[in-house]
Amino acid sequence: MDSNESLTVEVLPEQNLSMTTEGCTNELPTVQEYLDGLTLPIALIIATTVLLSVATFSIFFKNAYHILHRTPKQFKTKSVLLLTIYPLVTLFGVVSISVPRAFFLCDTVMHVYFMICAYVFFSLCMQYVDGEDALIKSTDSQTFSLRTPPLCCIVPLFKRAPVTKNRLRFVRMLIMQLPVVQTALFLALNVVFVEDYPNFNRIILYFVPLIVISILLGVWGLNILVRMLAPLYSDLKLMVCANRV
Repeated sequence: MDSNESLTVEVLPEQNLSMTTEGCTNELPTVQEYLDGLTLPIALIIATTVLLSVATFSIFFKNAYHILHRTPKQFKTKSVLLLTIYPLVTLFGVVSISVPRAFFLCDTVMHVYFMICAYVFFSLCMQYVDGEDALIKSTDSQTFSLRTPPLCCIVPLFKRAPVTKNRLRFVRMLIMQLPVVQTALFLALNVVFVEDYPNFNRIILYFVPLIVISILLGVWGLNILVRMLAPLYSDLKLMVCANRV
């Protein structure tokens, strides 16, 4: 009798553990499992997403056509690269919804391309103003402020200063670090996602501060760039362009 009781005590926890493991898993579903468990609300969300994606692609091709036919030749490539961010994000968003296990890879592609577009925007601005040297000459009597969002409260001691080669290089480095740092961080996270998915949500917390700091510095650089150019080249509508990017 005692042996049966002890056996029951030992076996039940194992059975409960098995049921818990079967009832809740950390693994993402395969495409087949995902389709088998598809419900009407989810199907409607996917259908709506596809329709919006088609609309996004239509707008992209329309705007790309105007760029290729009306924009000066030297600006076409970078302008189309910036415009491509919309269909790319849409495409990988649909893939992410349709293939759950590919969500982080899709998120990485979208994130990294957005960071690349930040530097493409800087390069395009420099083309519009005929290069860095021309910008420095044209802003000889002008000053700009480093106290811009999102770090305007952190760096309140910076005063307005003229545009110089070193300051322009500083702004370029703030923006250039975005694709470099973000690509390295997300590449490492993808390795963790593939090799150690059960601990991924815990490990990513250590990367978040680095990701956020890098993005804040990059956005700060973009805001400085826009405020540096806007007073002299207001006809380019740089503020609107930056907001769209």
